[in-house]
Amino acid sequence: MTRPPFEVADIIRAHGNSFVDKNRSWLTWLHLRILFAIEHCRTAALGGHLDRCGQCGHEAISNHRLVSMADGNVTFRWKDYAHANKKRKMTVTADEFLRRFLLHVLPRGFVRIRHFGFLSARRRRESIAISRQLLAEAPRSRSPTPTTTPPPVTTWPCPCCGGTMIILEKLTAQQIRLRSAEWKDLLDSS
Repeated sequence: MTRPPFEVADIIRAHGNSFVDKNRSWLTWLHLRILFAIEHCRTAALGGHLDRCGQCGHEAISNHRLVSMADGNVTFRWKDYAHANKKRKMTVTADEFLRRFLLHVLPRGFVRIRHFGFLSARRRRESIAISRQLLAEAPRSRSPTPTTTPPPVTTWPCPCCGGTMIILEKLTAQQIRLRSAEWKDLLDSS
């Protein structure tokens, strides 16, 4: 499965202006700033990395859930938590994709909470100590000297088999452009 050579920035470049014109009534300066930053800064021009699945060997460069962009529509993968985490594909208009993308932007002053319950910052130390005691696990000592470092592991699963993606190499902007051109040639020839 070959990755298509586009990213969220490409969607914003192609459809961002019309999206902003149609939705000025609810877009804030923060939304506009984020769209601008992704379009101009958070692109392959800054470089990236190449990932490979440890199980099947699949290779995908960021924006791993995007499948295609054609005729004003965007197709992406999502995980259906209501049906046993089944992976599905959804096709929406580019405007709807950008609207959903911007729903993840928090208003100024809000902070995204990653940990709650026993991992919340307020009681984390106490809760972890109790958890270790309950699990009959002695606290691990922190070694001042590093041991051999395992290969860096990414946080997303392989889109083909669900295996763990591993960062193989850091790529420069020029390397990403060359790979994108190769992928585009492959897609055009097929």
